[in-house]
Amino acid sequence: MPSADLLVTVAEYAVTALLLIRMTVVGFLQPPGRTFSWPMFTRGCEIDIAFEVETDHGREQVDLFGLLPAHHPAISTEDLQIVVDYLAQTKGSVTGQGIVLHAAGKDIVKVEAGRVVV
Repeated sequence: MPSADLLVTVAEYAVTALLLIRMTVVGFLQPPGRTFSWPMFTRGCEIDIAFEVETDHGREQVDLFGLLPAHHPAISTEDLQIVVDYLAQTKGSVTGQGIVLHAAGKDIVKVEAGRVVV
């Protein structure tokens, strides 16, 4: 009869192998948001948005990336609203539109009457 230590070691290897198989299947073959999936751990996105501010000197383009922290490459619509509110308070009326691509899909974003609309 095998020893208890051998049975525990075999059980540990079996559980580890099953978890690795599960993570591989879900992480690479199933849609985002599932347990162990790669997009579950990332917030990567691509932003293509142009903001303009109405100032005393006319319309001015705003560099969105100059307003975001360098460690925050992804942005949500709530984060965009915070940026729009900041620009409205410091510079004037804000308009803009663009696209935000992220793990869940694509959002077309517009700024209408000071509000971010998806």
